Amino acid sequence: MKRWKITRVQFEWKLEDLWVGVFWRHGYAKFDYENRPMWTDVWICLLPCCPLHVTIFYFPDGLFREDGK
Repeated sequence: MKRWKITRVQFEWKLEDLWVGVFWRHGYAKFDYENRPMWTDVWICLLPCCPLHVTIFYFPDGLFREDGK
């Protein structure tokens, strides 16, 4: 089971973002000699040039010990 946490939500202003819709991109990190998805960036643009940027981090099982150390 993956645990996830929304860590950042912000509005951005970019003239090159002249679009309306939703776009996402996965970020990967290397663990145990394999690439695992660790975060997803999501842009939600209802108003051109002003997307809402949400970053969601994933924590795979076994990454942290149960005692929190």
